Amino acid sequence: MGFSVDFTDNNAISAEMLNSIIAEVGDGSVSASSEFVNDNLFYTDKLNCIRNEIVTGGIKSGCEAMLTETGVIIGEGLCFFDSGMRMKIDAEGITLAISAGEENFVYLYASPISNIATAVVTTEEKEGSEYVPVCRIDTNGIIYDARVWCRAKIPMMNSRFVQSERAMIKNNQNNGKILVATFPLANKAYSYIVFMSTYAIAIYFRDTAKFTYIATDNNFGIARSKNADYFRVGYYDSTYNPYNARLMLEEENSCLNLYAEGFQDNVEIEMLVI
Repeated sequence: MGFSVDFTDNNAISAEMLNSIIAEVGDGSVSASSEFVNDNLFYTDKLNCIRNEIVTGGIKSGCEAMLTETGVIIGEGLCFFDSGMRMKIDAEGITLAISAGEENFVYLYASPISNIATAVVTTEEKEGSEYVPVCRIDTNGIIYDARVWCRAKIPMMNSRFVQSERAMIKNNQNNGKILVATFPLANKAYSYIVFMSTYAIAIYFRDTAKFTYIATDNNFGIARSKNADYFRVGYYDSTYNPYNARLMLEEENSCLNLYAEGFQDNVEIEMLVI
């Protein structure tokens, strides 16, 4: 069997299963309520609500799609839906046929009302919490990763800190936007990215794709900005030449790409993904 879905048949389960829900979506720092004791059984019709309170809909791991001779296969992985339903794809994967010569959209789909979960291919883009995107295949048969990653709704003691990176930002061009650093994304379920340098601190909010930052220098005091499409980590030198390019962030192919626009000279930054 290519995949499995739990909590759809209203069977009775134990407190051990309840604790495994928390362990799977988090890091073990949160445990199930003390009312779930080993001697009791619980019906599963409401248990998806527990998971819904812990994690947003999206892919937690894997589920990468690859083209085959006849269609597309979704690889091993784990996906949660906004309803709390979970789909686990095993090593066999899920194989789907696609329509040749047309644009195809591949989704993982779950409907609590219909009590079903499956993988689907459509020639029209779908919206709504029942669909989790996996990939898009254009009319020329080229595949593009479209996975959306789930995120924790509550603080996790260990998993909230995800990744730390350092980079030297240097851009000697006065015009245009160039790539200055690329960071492989260790954990896709992040919510914020904090950038720090000698001259500034900036916070990137994933939900809005905007920055809030405070930049300082010895000559011009403090510059603040909220809900900006960019941030600055530079400074002005003694002759008032600006070394504070606009820095912009883009997520692509499981990497974070940092771009600079304007003149920038040798500013080291630290990036925390949380």
